[in-house]
Amino acid sequence: GDHVFSVVAPDSYPGWKAFSVEIARSLVALRDAGLDIDLERYSLKYTNLLDAPPSSQLALLEASFTLMGAPIPETGTVIRTELQRDDEVTILQIRPGVTVTGPSGQTRSGLMLEIDAIVNRPSGFWERRQELLAATHKRAKELFFQLLTDEAIQRLGPVGDTPDAR
Repeated sequence: GDHVFSVVAPDSYPGWKAFSVEIARSLVALRDAGLDIDLERYSLKYTNLLDAPPSSQLALLEASFTLMGAPIPETGTVIRTELQRDDEVTILQIRPGVTVTGPSGQTRSGLMLEIDAIVNRPSGFWERRQELLAATHKRAKELFFQLLTDEAIQRLGPVGDTPDAR
C-alpha cells in the first residue's frame, strides 16, 4: 500500500542475527528521513516451504486435520487461522501441494507455512524497536518449531537459527 515500509530477506534467509541488522539499518534510515510517522502496527512475516512429497505433507505438522472422520485431502486445501495474544495477532496459513519457482528458474514443491506476527499500536516502538522486534521474532520462531514434527525438523537440516524453541 501507499503507507507501507518493508524490509525483505533474500531468497536464502541469513538467520535472525544478520537479518535483524538489516532491519535496524532500514528503520534508522526511515526514522531519519524526516517523515511524520504514526506507526499503526508492525509485522514479521515468514514464508517457509518444507520439501516433501505429495500426500504426506500435513503429516510433518504437530496437528491433525479431519473432516467427517477422515483425513482432509491435501490437494486444494488451505488452512488459515488467527491466534490472538494481547495486542498481537499471528496469522498462520498452511498450504500443502505448493510449487514455487525461484529466481534461477529452479522449482521446489512441498508444504508452505506462513506465519505473520502482527503487533498493533506498539507502545514506544522507536525507543524499544530492537527489543520489540526480537520478542516478536522469538514468538514466531517458537510457533514455527512447535508446529513441526521431529521428522520435519530433520528435513530442514542445519539452519542459521537453531530450533531451541522445541
